[in-house]
Amino acid sequence: MSGCAGCNSCGSGALSVAETETGSSAGRVIWQGSGQANAAHTNDAAAAYPVQLGERARASVPAPALRAESPEAREQLIRIFQSIEARRIPFWTHIDLTYKCNTDCIHCYCQHLDPAFGGKFDKQDMTTAEVIHLLDQLADYGVLNLTLSGGELFVRKDFFEIAFYASREKHFALTLYSNGTLINDRIADRLAELAPVAVEISLQGATAQMHDHIVQRPGSFDRVIKAVRSLRHRGLNVVLKSSIMQPNFEQADEIVRLSTSLGASAYRSTIELTPKNDGDTSVQAQQITDAQIREYLARDFPEPWRYVEPVPLEEARARSTCGTGTVACYVSPYGEVYPCIQLLISMGNIREHSFKEIWEAPSELRRKLESIQSYGDLPDCKTCEYVQLCQRCHGLAYLETGDLTKCYKMVLRMAKAKHAVNEVMRPALAGQAPPVQEQLVSTVETRSAGFVTFGHCG
Repeated sequence: MSGCAGCNSCGSGALSVAETETGSSAGRVIWQGSGQANAAHTNDAAAAYPVQLGERARASVPAPALRAESPEAREQLIRIFQSIEARRIPFWTHIDLTYKCNTDCIHCYCQHLDPAFGGKFDKQDMTTAEVIHLLDQLADYGVLNLTLSGGELFVRKDFFEIAFYASREKHFALTLYSNGTLINDRIADRLAELAPVAVEISLQGATAQMHDHIVQRPGSFDRVIKAVRSLRHRGLNVVLKSSIMQPNFEQADEIVRLSTSLGASAYRSTIELTPKNDGDTSVQAQQITDAQIREYLARDFPEPWRYVEPVPLEEARARSTCGTGTVACYVSPYGEVYPCIQLLISMGNIREHSFKEIWEAPSELRRKLESIQSYGDLPDCKTCEYVQLCQRCHGLAYLETGDLTKCYKMVLRMAKAKHAVNEVMRPALAGQAPPVQEQLVSTVETRSAGFVTFGHCG
């Protein structure tokens, strides 16, 4: 897969969940710029769980949300999450079953690692038996939400054997990530029988020309559209996801409209391209510019920017950081256990030790992660004026700087852009300013001379 998947370890992207629409059981996921951490770290757990959120999630269609309808239920749910965090149960676990893939996305962070694609790792994917044994251990440890991904799931001939075991025997809440191109009617029927929480599929363009250009496989767009319609026809929840970058930036709105027309259960997008898993940052040349970031955040479609009253800096610095290594973890196709899919510092290998031994072993990495409880525990964040609307990722910091506690370029760009758009919205709400887009052109460009200055916060 490619780009930030919106993992649950960080609630990725300074997002929160709006109130349920009146008269409907469906919530809407909208970007509010509030800088909320993962639900397990806040007292808003009942409102935020279990929606998976990307860097800028803009649901163009209703999406289901779990809500505690009474104060008593809400308090009980909060206590559950507090217990999960205190006991360091990786409630959200992501397993890549393979890095092999039948597409070759220009922004992919993992496919190049597979030996079949010239990767440097001379390793074999976990066998069926190894995956089954891992699932047994994860279930015993208390994992509930399980994501299976790749690479591409359906290149593994044993996928359904693994998936049905995970769902039927171990009762995981199962989410699947796929590029959608291998989902034919037969596979759609099996997926309907499996009944996962959701099948999440990449949609990188509103046209065949754009999508196929990005995934570098002709005919992929048509297969994805057919797969989405086939799955929706069978009643499955389909989440469509995009990485917005230079090639498809101008189609961003049309991708949302297409997702809506296809009946997607939800839509997510990210404008942050992650470095490859080996630290190669060449893919980030495809990232959109600072001006485009501001334009993207300020759009009125499909949801308008909602002004957020910034909290005092001290309160912002007291916010919890992500739950990597605490309430979330990642297992690679080769059995390496990591704190999350982005923080690629191995904690051990399940081919050599049990999951329990790996997860509970004392280490310098564990000590460091446990020492970072809030933004105020991060040196660069202590003095940063943009911390109020920042949502950092320890893993991306490590990939870019070699130090998971450091600030990194993209997060600083995003935080500055959010602040800029938010400040423009303040007078606009009171009817004292022209529309956001117009004001961005005339005001924001000169607002901060350091807007495109990279480096450490502050």
